[in-house]
Amino acid sequence: SEINFKKAEKGMFIKESIHILHEAYIEKKLVLFIGAGVDHDSGLPLWGKSIEIFCNHMNIDPEKADNLKIPQFYFNSRGKKEYVELCRKIFHFGENLPINALHEKIIDFNVNTIITTNYTHFLEQEMDNKGHIYRTVCQDKDLPYIKNENLIIKMHGDFDHDNFVLKEDDYLRYSDNFRLIETYIKSIIAKNVVLFVGYSFSDPDVKQLFTWVKDILGSDFQHAYMLEGYKNYDENVFEYYKNLGVNVIYTNTLSENKEDAL
Repeated sequence: SEINFKKAEKGMFIKESIHILHEAYIEKKLVLFIGAGVDHDSGLPLWGKSIEIFCNHMNIDPEKADNLKIPQFYFNSRGKKEYVELCRKIFHFGENLPINALHEKIIDFNVNTIITTNYTHFLEQEMDNKGHIYRTVCQDKDLPYIKNENLIIKMHGDFDHDNFVLKEDDYLRYSDNFRLIETYIKSIIAKNVVLFVGYSFSDPDVKQLFTWVKDILGSDFQHAYMLEGYKNYDENVFEYYKNLGVNVIYTNTLSENKEDAL
């Protein structure tokens, strides 16, 4: 039947995807992109929740909010000092939050390069806990000093350097503020197999990164991959992102096809 055929087709897709990711890992060509979902179990908000907090401070209905514009509205209304203070509060800057199991697994995965849009220090802390030698890049002037160590690239900056990317202006000016980092990350995308972990389709980070993937990879290079743990398989969504150069692996489907995938 058509249902069984589609199920078998999904199973083959997952099996081949795992094979490609495994080969990339063995060849040291797998790069991880880490999003807000990875920090969630440590007490950090997902994108939608952080926008909701901004809305509550401005008496705006979150259901009618334009995600990127809301932090910008707050910045325009209250100024930089109050904006930064609220952002630090929302993302628990300076608080001693626990490392979670996902952070541990990511570091245990032992890839050479991890790129994150998060502002937190969990990955660095776990690197230190495991005794790894690594370098953190979170601003352009860090890049000339990198050697052959493991890299954690905080492409959206952090609170320590007051260069965190969140409001609309930050995204619009990204190419000016992170010129070298953007060029470096794009070269990484072109040369490696990319796996996105901890992102949802509503994150503005996804739109930025997937646009880069499509512009760089087109139809001539290896597709990137994304683990989707929030929603069930949707054929239309799957095809939409496949057209952008990103193959979505639904973890619910992965568990359903576990025997086929192994």
